[in-house]
Amino acid sequence: MHHKLTNTYFVAALTASLLLAVGTAFNAHANDRKVEAGNLVIENTFTFATPPGSRTAGGYLTVTNNGDTDDTLTGGSTDFSKVTEIHEMKMVENIMKMRHLEQGLTIPAGESVELKPGGFHMMFMQLTQSLKEGDSKSATLIFSNAGEVAVQYEVVNRAEYMEAHPQGKSGSHHGMKHGGKHMKSDN
Repeated sequence: MHHKLTNTYFVAALTASLLLAVGTAFNAHANDRKVEAGNLVIENTFTFATPPGSRTAGGYLTVTNNGDTDDTLTGGSTDFSKVTEIHEMKMVENIMKMRHLEQGLTIPAGESVELKPGGFHMMFMQLTQSLKEGDSKSATLIFSNAGEVAVQYEVVNRAEYMEAHPQGKSGSHHGMKHGGKHMKSDN
């Protein structure tokens, strides 16, 4: 009986350790890199690994505005794509649609805005290289008040992220409408 009980505790401890390690690994996108720019705090910057030949990728992050006035994320640039825009995905009449936010994304005073799969996100288009899991990629975010802010995007595995964050599964960009046109994206 004692041997069986010891094995049960061992298995429970091992399972807990593995869950903690998995949680830590898949929470890696919630990295310790906080960037402060004026009243803004930018954190949890990540993107997904892409297969060779991919032309697009999404960028995700959280922006907190600790100031008294709104700021607007108006765009950005990267060292791995030719075009960087802010996009929104949402369901419209049972069709997932993605649109470019030409006026940018408002970060209200005293609030946080999360850019995540299936919602607001940075759209990296015309990739100049594949994004490899474990890499860190340089980018610049542009805000109307805070100006240009340098950040690092951690490249994570999409399948592992989606398994750890099932609510993000709607973030797949396959077979959606973009600006009224049906499109298929690598992201």
